[in-house]
Amino acid sequence: MISGVPFNSMAILSDALHDLGDSFSLGLAWWMQEFSEKESNELYSYGYRRYSLLSALINALILVAGSVIIIYNAIPRIFNP
Repeated sequence: MISGVPFNSMAILSDALHDLGDSFSLGLAWWMQEFSEKESNELYSYGYRRYSLLSALINALILVAGSVIIIYNAIPRIFNP
């Protein structure tokens, strides 16, 4: 990302944003998987298994948000290079 701004490269910026999103999503998925293995209690009678599914939803939202940001910045460059 540091080299994408001075060179005004949308390819480098989009790849950096994608890599940042992937890193965050992988870390979140690992943490949620560990968290979802907790045993049930009074509050969560079926346990914490659904937290791994929540991680997948957050991962999808991160990828969609990154795609929207990239497309929002790339379309004006198509018409005015």
